[in-house]
Amino acid sequence: MGFKNVFDEYERKARIYPAVIFLLPLIIEIYVLIPQLVKVEGIAGGVIMYLSLSLFFASIIRKRGKDKQQKLWENLGAKPTTILLRYSNNAISKETKRRYHKKITQLISNFSLPTENEEKDNPEKADERYDSAIEYLIEHTRDKIKYSLVYKENIAYGFVRNMNCPPFSVQKVKQPI
Repeated sequence: MGFKNVFDEYERKARIYPAVIFLLPLIIEIYVLIPQLVKVEGIAGGVIMYLSLSLFFASIIRKRGKDKQQKLWENLGAKPTTILLRYSNNAISKETKRRYHKKITQLISNFSLPTENEEKDNPEKADERYDSAIEYLIEHTRDKIKYSLVYKENIAYGFVRNMNCPPFSVQKVKQPI
């Protein structure tokens, strides 16, 4: 049973690879400072230690990534997908947004997204409906084969998010005001 059989593609690429990359300089430094480890048994033990540490740090990095993502969403005022679906956001054209809204309401029975006036009158309730639609889409696009592009983009997003969250913060730098 190989490494690829133990962990699925997402687990490896989005969670374990950032930990492996994070630990690589440390492992190289240990082998440079302790040349006796270059013997076969030292290498075998090092590989086992490296994989074990990678798995351990993968969970820490994932948690930090999720926390950082939540803070980002709070700073933005909503999830990026929610913001894109809002009529008040101009990142995508009105025509494209209209098609997205129409498709979403076709996909989800007994559901409608807010109108432009409803969004203006009650933005919080509108965001709840946008979030609900996105949660539905997430749950119904988990098929890795049928929605392979979504799956690959999720892996890329998870990798980048987790690479930006090392398990240890060396120093917090205050942002200029």
